[in-house]
Amino acid sequence: MFHVEHGSISAELINLLPSGEKGQGFRFKHFHPDLFPALFESIQKKVLLLVPEDRFHSIVKYLEGISQMDGVVFLPSHPDPGLVPSGFVSSLQQYSARAKEVLSRGAEDVNIIVSTEAGLTVPVVGVGAGNTVRFDGSSSFDDCENFLVSENYSRADFVSNPGDYSLRGGIIDVFPKSSFSPYRITFMEDIPSVFRFDVDSQLTTQKTENFVLSSVSQKQLLPLSRCNLDVFYPLEMDADGSLLGGGAGDATAIFECEWVTVSSFAQMEENIKLSAQPTELLSSIGVLLSGQLYVPSHFASHKRELKSPTPSAQRNTLDLDGIQKGDFLVHRDHGIGECLGLKQTISNDGSLQEFLMLKYGDGGVVSVNIGRLDMVSLYSPSHVEGVVLDSITKGGLWKRKKASARKRIEEVVSQLLQLYVKRSDLMRPPLTGDVALEKEFILDFPFEDTGDQKEAWNQIAQDMSSPTPMDRLLCGDVGFGKTEIAIRASFRAVLSGKRVLIMAPTTILANQLYSAFSSRLAPYSINVEMVSRFRTQKDVSKIKQDITREKNDVIVGTHAVLNDVIYHKNMGLMVIDEEHRFGVKHKEKIKGMKNKIDVLSMSATPIPRSMNLAIAGLYSISMLQTPPRLRLPIITQVEFYNESLITETILFEVERGGQVYFIHNNVQNIASVASTIQGWIENIRVEYIHGQEPAKEIEKKMAAFVRGEVSVLVSTSIIETGIDVPGANSIIINNSHLFGLSQLYQMRGRVGRGALQAYAYLLVPRGIRLSEKAFRRIKTIQQNTSLGSGYNISRSDMEIRGAGSLFGYKQSGGGDNMGYEMYVKLVQRSLYEAGSLDLGFKILPEDIVVDIHKNRFIPEDYIDSEPIRMSVYKNLASATDEKGVDNIVYNLNNRFGKVPRPLVNVINEYRLRLLAAEAGVHSIIIRGCGVRFLFDGLGNESYGAAFMNYVHSYWEHKNIEYHIMPSKNTLLQLCVHLQSIEDKYSIVAGFLNKFTASEKSIN
Repeated sequence: MFHVEHGSISAELINLLPSGEKGQGFRFKHFHPDLFPALFESIQKKVLLLVPEDRFHSIVKYLEGISQMDGVVFLPSHPDPGLVPSGFVSSLQQYSARAKEVLSRGAEDVNIIVSTEAGLTVPVVGVGAGNTVRFDGSSSFDDCENFLVSENYSRADFVSNPGDYSLRGGIIDVFPKSSFSPYRITFMEDIPSVFRFDVDSQLTTQKTENFVLSSVSQKQLLPLSRCNLDVFYPLEMDADGSLLGGGAGDATAIFECEWVTVSSFAQMEENIKLSAQPTELLSSIGVLLSGQLYVPSHFASHKRELKSPTPSAQRNTLDLDGIQKGDFLVHRDHGIGECLGLKQTISNDGSLQEFLMLKYGDGGVVSVNIGRLDMVSLYSPSHVEGVVLDSITKGGLWKRKKASARKRIEEVVSQLLQLYVKRSDLMRPPLTGDVALEKEFILDFPFEDTGDQKEAWNQIAQDMSSPTPMDRLLCGDVGFGKTEIAIRASFRAVLSGKRVLIMAPTTILANQLYSAFSSRLAPYSINVEMVSRFRTQKDVSKIKQDITREKNDVIVGTHAVLNDVIYHKNMGLMVIDEEHRFGVKHKEKIKGMKNKIDVLSMSATPIPRSMNLAIAGLYSISMLQTPPRLRLPIITQVEFYNESLITETILFEVERGGQVYFIHNNVQNIASVASTIQGWIENIRVEYIHGQEPAKEIEKKMAAFVRGEVSVLVSTSIIETGIDVPGANSIIINNSHLFGLSQLYQMRGRVGRGALQAYAYLLVPRGIRLSEKAFRRIKTIQQNTSLGSGYNISRSDMEIRGAGSLFGYKQSGGGDNMGYEMYVKLVQRSLYEAGSLDLGFKILPEDIVVDIHKNRFIPEDYIDSEPIRMSVYKNLASATDEKGVDNIVYNLNNRFGKVPRPLVNVINEYRLRLLAAEAGVHSIIIRGCGVRFLFDGLGNESYGAAFMNYVHSYWEHKNIEYHIMPSKNTLLQLCVHLQSIEDKYSIVAGFLNKFTASEKSIN
């Protein structure tokens, strides 16, 4: 931890500071906290740092880089649980719990303690032997569980926060309060195995040794003030920002350094910038020490050379948050019912089966075989009010609803197919641009492409090079590089002699896109202009003249550009950002403009219509799911509104050269709120904006914020989409409970665009009781901090507030009465039957029955949580290929242990359904004579003869008897005598695989 490289900033500090012997202290005037990591490294001793109460939060933020290292603890004063709403934990509580558990083992293994003066009086240091659990064979499953209960750990279905634990069969997951990662302990063998695992995926990452759980409750705890701390080098930051080192108050050296912000660094002479030494020990401010300038790495780097990790190496996460008891589900054949949970039944032959029970409005109950759960979809969560259940006795009403929806779907699908076929028949000269110049342009991008960006650009470049116009959706989370890809497409279009139109739903977003496109394209003499309410009539007239004189290449605009055909002159590419945010009339105009030109649509939270068009093959889609290498998850904290938090957050951000968004979505008193904040921080410039201000005023204030002249921007939600200010790295959202989930996610995405750690604070008023929906929204945002979680947010948003418009969903007359998921299934069926959705199946899996195993269920001693068991069944029912099933099995083995035989039977029957769907087999069931197969497609005489020859040779080779049974029409029943064979799955799977191969050779 204390290794110092020669010539580093730490080595320079060693030369600068006194030796540290008694009486040789120092005073560092106007000390900047960003220097702490380098200072700790230079001291080369254990350190006790005392900080003022009102600086604790900000000091900890500067130490994020070392905060998760072993031997580093933060000790606040007694944390007040009333600082945060019920159901949330404050960061102070987390720091305190971790410090108590780490120090309960004593201070010997601790290298750095950061504490307030009051924190020194908190009992944290353990005295005496205490109780520990070691996983070397001496501790059992029960020992570990009893220990966690005695230490007040909280039991959860899944471990996600320090202090959580979960039990599953012979596995215990625990997130120690003293750790920054959770552990999985498996008691399957004589000596337990311990693994670290990832909180987001819940999959194990690496095996670990010497893992120990230490007791806090069974030890006497003393405050640091009563302990011998002579081995710690004392540091103390005083109220005026000076740092005292060495103790005793005898400062033998007094000095201060010159600090350099990122903006002042950019204005320095080139030779000074080239001589600057980058260091990972600084995060936000450069420092001049003894003539040498040290700067954070991102100051000096023109191009980020660290490459992003390649996608696809990771397994997909198993979604275990699907069905809850009490949810409203819709059955394909019976309609909307209430989920009663799972029920196991034992048949006359002693076999055990599990069913999902649905209760209907007339009291009727339907038992759904867990092998047929793809017939069931979520209608709405249990907390939604006003849901009307369907009736079993009045089944005709549900059939009429479904028929009405299908009719509407078929009409819409027919229209879409006609448009798709019409568009695919269109021809235009390929847009190939200039290969050499395009390569130079891409290399000039100041960041390293992610793997997804490279793939997306290759797909778009291929589309533009074809003779058919492009129609592609580019989906990517906030800040994942969609705009750069659109700029490259525009560059190619212009070099191919075509103009480009960029459509944005708001003036703020249009202004942001104009800035981004101009800065990249202007150096290549490409003229970019903007049409919005930010422009005067004189500006607009000049732009139109430039278009007429062929002096304009790219127009960025809002819906205003839809009303004048001059903007469409010689247009070859249209880029549409967040199309779902445009009004209905504007969407219709956009649709009418799409003929014969290339179209690239962009979305940060894919809307259902777009995603399902992509599935249907009617819409090409490129996904950006890999975050840029230097992007960090945004640390998100839920707090009650309080002045000290707001003030400290702003002062911290400004101190490190950054800026702050303060979101207040009330136009009537936003000026007053801005004035109040300005009163708290008099020497820092605060401005406010809202959508009802004059366009010029908004533009003026936004420009000042982008230039860094404004440190705090108090704004309504108009900054939700598109604002990209690299210097803004903290956002405070007031009255966060009043915003929608996607709104919260989009606004949080406005920060963290640079290389610095970003922070988001979701504030709620004191004394308010959050509604269940508001609580779920805020909890979902707080939990989904990992980059790329916009897809989870989008899905959760639909579950909380319901789905949006999809293929005429709201206008269907029956769509709203069957729920989004079931409606999508009907759409997919309609597309499949129309021949435009190639799933590789002769029969849809949901139409196939497989029943060959006696015992099919998930044992409760394997997964004891009923909602999780229901979710596992639903994941299996949703798998559309063998790879998807394999992924589920991998997740189960990794997270719950070896899959037991009854669950293997369930999995194998789902595998057989996929094979049967591909082979054209309607059912595979056990009946008296053996396993019966119901086949289709024997109407062709020559095919039927070839098939019969195949059946005879296969089973005769296996020495297994079979016979043909009579059936209707062209269907054929084959009964194979497999009663005495235990592994029916393998032999049936082998038959279907070879049958499919044989059938292909017959055709």
